[in-house]
Amino acid sequence: MKLPKDSDGLMKMQFENLASSIFEAKGKTLTEGNQISVTALLQPVKEQLARFRTRIDRVHKSDVEQSATLLKHLESAVGHHHQPNCGEPDQRSQGRQQNAGRFWRFHPAAHL
Repeated sequence: MKLPKDSDGLMKMQFENLASSIFEAKGKTLTEGNQISVTALLQPVKEQLARFRTRIDRVHKSDVEQSATLLKHLESAVGHHHQPNCGEPDQRSQGRQQNAGRFWRFHPAAHL
């Protein structure tokens, strides 16, 4: 580093060094202050999002359980209507099976 020969140049360099160190200190303080402010501002939002996510997960789990229970009941109900007959069906049961096929058309996906 060159040292200036005159006092004006020395004072100028000292002033620049002092200004630089002041700006660094103020910039660091400002950055830390902003970080604290942003954290304080966003913390309630973060907590609300966590509670909302927990609630959504709970509701989704409940829906999945209810859907599984409903599917079991539907499979059970449909299974009772479509049990194979032992032996040859008589004329009345054949007519009922044809009518059931014609009038009882339930598709679970169509009702969701």
